[in-house]
Amino acid sequence: SGWCSWYYYFQGISEAEVLANLDYIAADRAGLPFEYVQIDDGYQSEIGDWLTLNEKFPGGMKALADAVHERGFKAGLWVAPFLAGAKSRVFQEHPDWFVKFSTGAPAIATMNWGQLCFALDTTNPDCAAWLTKVFETVCDEWGYDYVKIDFLYGAALAGRRHDPAATRIHAYRAALDAVRRGVGEHRFILG
Repeated sequence: SGWCSWYYYFQGISEAEVLANLDYIAADRAGLPFEYVQIDDGYQSEIGDWLTLNEKFPGGMKALADAVHERGFKAGLWVAPFLAGAKSRVFQEHPDWFVKFSTGAPAIATMNWGQLCFALDTTNPDCAAWLTKVFETVCDEWGYDYVKIDFLYGAALAGRRHDPAATRIHAYRAALDAVRRGVGEHRFILG
């Protein structure tokens, strides 16, 4: 069991709010016997730019995971790994990393966060390697003990892919494999 920032703060979460809640939870271990403290959506600069933080997290995600651990909890982090928003650097800098409609335009996965969001094509080896690196950073460098991955359907969105022989389920499995490689075998993935 644990505390998750989403259900009260939604995207309004900040480093200060996480730390305040963390202190409150730690002060009442008997009444709040949580194992996990999970930071949900709201830390990243844009959807898809998971390693670039917004101004509400000035201390960085490693320091926040360290604070969670220092108080005796395990740290969790939310990511929507198979989407990138139109405003994201990853979308702007890597247009070849996205599933395409038959017209050649990037396949729209959703309209959310005030922008169109597109589906990553993890049959592209460069995209899959980047995705693995994102989760290596989150887990190995920042120190998160588990990840919550969301909007998973993006990996199986219909469209043209780098590997034209890949079915939607093959693409989905390749995406999950890329995440697992980054997270490692001993950490928990909540999907």
